[in-house]
Amino acid sequence: MSIIAINYVQAKEIMGFNPRHYAVLIMGNSPFQLIMSTLVFLLFANIRIKHNKLINLYASATLGVYMMHTNYLTKDIIFDDIVKMQRFENSYTIILEIAVALVLYFILANIDLLRQKSFNKVEVKIVNKISKQLDRINVIFTNYVNKK
Repeated sequence: MSIIAINYVQAKEIMGFNPRHYAVLIMGNSPFQLIMSTLVFLLFANIRIKHNKLINLYASATLGVYMMHTNYLTKDIIFDDIVKMQRFENSYTIILEIAVALVLYFILANIDLLRQKSFNKVEVKIVNKISKQLDRINVIFTNYVNKK
């Protein structure tokens, strides 16, 4: 949506092509991003979907995909070197942009699913050890507070 708005601004020569004026359309707090995210949420809020293993499998990887594609170490590599997003600037290739987003999502989701299979048992052990230590600290603290 932001890209369409920017293309419209440039095509109509509104704001004299001054990037400061229409940069707000692509920044992280863009009003278009807020509107679109709200509309997408409302679109899916009342939809009842039956249990689907494939949907749940890829949904479990969504946080990992978000963390991989927004990480400051990987963002430039993904979008500048691999996808080469510069070629989509000032273009009306929305279908291609959506296709790139879907392909990128499934590639990163598969990487995260591989991470889940590889490290989940290790992560559970680490979390359990930390949890046991925190429980001990909590018991010691509770006993100390109750003595006073």
